[in-house]
Amino acid sequence: MSFKKGQSLSFDAIIASVIFIITLFSFLNFLFYFQNIGDYNKDMMEKEAVRVSILLFSENDTYGIMENTMTNTLIPKADINQRIENVSLTTPYSVCLKINSTWHPSRSDCTPALSQKVSMSRIVRDNDGELVPMSIFIFQK
Repeated sequence: MSFKKGQSLSFDAIIASVIFIITLFSFLNFLFYFQNIGDYNKDMMEKEAVRVSILLFSENDTYGIMENTMTNTLIPKADINQRIENVSLTTPYSVCLKINSTWHPSRSDCTPALSQKVSMSRIVRDNDGELVPMSIFIFQK
């Protein structure tokens, strides 16, 4: 390869720098894609948690666990687990209900110890008329 006087960049150097820049941008795009995919999954879980909470906090005969939404009164304890199972069939995620009450003790395996979970909370009245906190957890199966 012979250089002429005043020639600082050859055709080969220009092509190599263009290929390097395209490769660099492709690699950075690849990294940013996988960095943001976790946020996308979390966003889908949050949307699903809102949908599940709307189903559960209704007076629906199939899915709802509220006997009266005006007073936030729960249905009888015997029906709650069946309603949770019904809601679990409508979602690709696991659904867990935790009620801190004397008449409905929470299971220890209910609260997932995972980072990819979404929880929705509400204060409700149990069958004794006592105000108790209730949480719904949505997490990967």
